[in-house]
Amino acid sequence: MRVRMCVMALLTGLACGATPAVPEDADAPPIEPPTTGTLAGTFSPVDEVADLTAVDRATGRRFEPDAFDEGTGAFRFEDVPGAASYDLQLALHDGRRIEGVDLRFVDADLLELADIRRRQMGLPVPPRGRFEQRDARALLAYVAEHEDFMDIKRPLYVHGWGRRATVLVELMRTRPFHDSGGDWVWRIELWYFEDRGGEWVRLANQQRVLWRERLAPAAWRKIDVTYYPALSIHVGRDGASRAVRFEIPPAADASRGRPSGSKPQLETAPHILGVDGDRAASRPATRPADE
Repeated sequence: MRVRMCVMALLTGLACGATPAVPEDADAPPIEPPTTGTLAGTFSPVDEVADLTAVDRATGRRFEPDAFDEGTGAFRFEDVPGAASYDLQLALHDGRRIEGVDLRFVDADLLELADIRRRQMGLPVPPRGRFEQRDARALLAYVAEHEDFMDIKRPLYVHGWGRRATVLVELMRTRPFHDSGGDWVWRIELWYFEDRGGEWVRLANQQRVLWRERLAPAAWRKIDVTYYPALSIHVGRDGASRAVRFEIPPAADASRGRPSGSKPQLETAPHILGVDGDRAASRPATRPADE
């Protein structure tokens, strides 16, 4: 909420906490609305893919591909709105699901608009700050020590963005609860954090739920879903985006999600990304791969 209030102040012509050092009658040029773009790329081996969709998790809007070549694995989604991120979702013939995950900060697009407005108004863009290994450790400690309804919390990804960060976490409730009827609760969520005065604070009411289920243990064991940042495509305000080249792994990677038939408590190392000045630390913690 604090971030959004500051951004909205900038977009209406005021710096957060201060008036801009520009004449009051000076009009900043309007910010052009975003243009549409394209999601494109290839998958291999293509014969693994049973279905392909894309989702904007911020709005819940889903898209079907305009073209998908079952011979080459090439795909295209045309005319998708700009200034948005899209997670590709693959359903495989063997029952697995592989999905993209957008690890950008929750207000990344608003923050970009605020920076554009600052430049237009002649205001300095605040420094991004540094994200270091000790910051990643602090976030992992938060997840481990956080007490709530869930009894299992497993971080899958930590991505630092200077003094902001995103964490993808798996949550489970396997202990009986009122009216549980023997069911388990299982969720995959994105949590967002800011460093405020040297303390990492989780943004209240800003989590994004990727998947939630309440179901019997036998049904839960059939879930098979893994998450890859490489399958999340951001379309910029100018409609630009990167092409995806993705090789489908032969088996589910437990460090990236939930393989079918696995036990609830899994010991996996999280993928730590975005560490400043440490390329090795910005690689996945389990195996080299293109994130």
